Amino acid sequence: MSLTIYYDGDCPFCSSYVRYQRLARIDEINLVNLRALPADDFRHLQERFRLDQGMLVEFSGRWYTGADAMHYLALLSGGSGSLSKALAWVFRYRLLAIILYPILRLFRNLTLLALNRKGLDTAEQKASLLLFSVCFGLFAYLHFLAYAFDFRLPLHVTAYLVPLAGAGLLLRPRSPQLLLLLFMFMVWDGWLMMPVFSNHTIIKNFFLLAVVLAGFYGALRAYSWNSIFDAVAPVGRALLLVMYVFGVFHKINTDFLNPSVSCAVTLWHAMPLLPQWLDTTWFHYLAIYGTLVIETLIFIFLLIPRFRHWGIVFGIAFHSLLAFSGYALYTAFSMLSLTLHMLFLSEHAAQRIVSSPLSKSVADLLASVKGKLLVVSFLLALFLYGHVGMFPVVSLVWCAFVVPLMWLIIKYGHDREDRRGLSIFVSRQWGLNIVSLLFFFNCVTPYLGLKTAQSINMFANLRLEGGVSNHLVLSAPPGPFNYLDDLVSIESRSNDPYFNYIRQEGLSLVWYDFLNRLEKSPNTRVDFLRRGQVYSGQSAATLAHEIESELHPRWFRKWFHFYPVDLTLPKPCARDR
Repeated sequence: MSLTIYYDGDCPFCSSYVRYQRLARIDEINLVNLRALPADDFRHLQERFRLDQGMLVEFSGRWYTGADAMHYLALLSGGSGSLSKALAWVFRYRLLAIILYPILRLFRNLTLLALNRKGLDTAEQKASLLLFSVCFGLFAYLHFLAYAFDFRLPLHVTAYLVPLAGAGLLLRPRSPQLLLLLFMFMVWDGWLMMPVFSNHTIIKNFFLLAVVLAGFYGALRAYSWNSIFDAVAPVGRALLLVMYVFGVFHKINTDFLNPSVSCAVTLWHAMPLLPQWLDTTWFHYLAIYGTLVIETLIFIFLLIPRFRHWGIVFGIAFHSLLAFSGYALYTAFSMLSLTLHMLFLSEHAAQRIVSSPLSKSVADLLASVKGKLLVVSFLLALFLYGHVGMFPVVSLVWCAFVVPLMWLIIKYGHDREDRRGLSIFVSRQWGLNIVSLLFFFNCVTPYLGLKTAQSINMFANLRLEGGVSNHLVLSAPPGPFNYLDDLVSIESRSNDPYFNYIRQEGLSLVWYDFLNRLEKSPNTRVDFLRRGQVYSGQSAATLAHEIESELHPRWFRKWFHFYPVDLTLPKPCARDR
């Protein structure tokens, strides 16, 4: 009796296992390295089996794959040596084999990745994945600049690893190792930095959640990079679509439509070299209603296959224009938006872009020392202008990347055969669609009386605290939860800088947020007004009962947080409220 074992010869674990296998009652054992098979034989096996799922065993005309193959070999095993006996004993039980084999396969995949060896899936990297990698790498770099030079937050070590991996991905966009490292650094740093009151941060974190879930499942199942990307891309599209929905819906309030306080006007005022003749009432209304109309049209165009190409173009153009406002370093948000818009391109359109003469010229240039120096100079210019706070100039430098890309999308990005409907927003890994639904719920939370921060309502002039709503559609006070009803004002100077800022600006805090900040700063003492009563010399110790009974666990509070409350009427535009 003869038995044939097909294995991955580039995997040291697989090679060692089959080499030292001792099988009883088998006259002849044939060991076949899949990578050494003739092309026709390999293609024949690949059509029948997913070869990256695990080894194959053929015996008497029957085929066994993955966990079943390991289980069958264990039943035949009569090997010597402690490790061989241990593996034979474990995999002799089919249930254990089914549970443990995906973990072994995960280590196999990580080993191949670390050794820079490809899997057995011979498919080339998708053009859409290549474009995404380039854009996401630049976003990661700009994300760091926003945190370092605009938000000016204390940074962890991981924050400095993010731009390094992002820059590396710009230079080597086809490297799966760099893309994986970038994801790992961003997930790690994202968790350490939470919560941060930033629209692009919450979108980025939800997208990374989808990447983690799809990546872990895909690694266990030995999916290719293309397959994992195909599973995550619908979530990225859904996040962008939800962003447009609430980017418009939150702004349907009395104060955003009021040109004297509207954030649309405030952001336009921060545009460089704005002509004086445009600073008029008619232009202010144009900025307000133009914002609502443009974002609505982009949303509609992205939904309809016939107009999707123009939805991508207008979306990128709109957010590129927004990036020039000196009100904040919007380039990071605009770059993330651009990256998510790229997910709407069909694979055929992405292939045309990648195969275009301009793209090939750029690829050839990047392969040279001169090209690498140009990329480094580009990144250095972004860094220096961000460091000195010249945010519009950062956007101008960024245009060296955006303008050629926009031209390529306009010329090659339209796919007349693209008939993808609403299914492009639904991942085939059904569990990932929960991420899209959670993001939608995250944006709804202010109207439920829950958290206000990171709900895509920044720069919307939205006011829902203190039992008041300025929204024209949902004009009733938010509910059924009452977190936003209970407000606190700081009555005197404190030894906490944040509480002093709240007092100096004439702001209030949601009671829950006040307790949360006090719990994290146990040495702080503060006087505050709540429900008409002044409380003096309060601290985490004096409010220990309230902190214990009302605050959720800290991991929950990483996303459950609130903006400071501005009770001024009409509500003015501000970055932090």
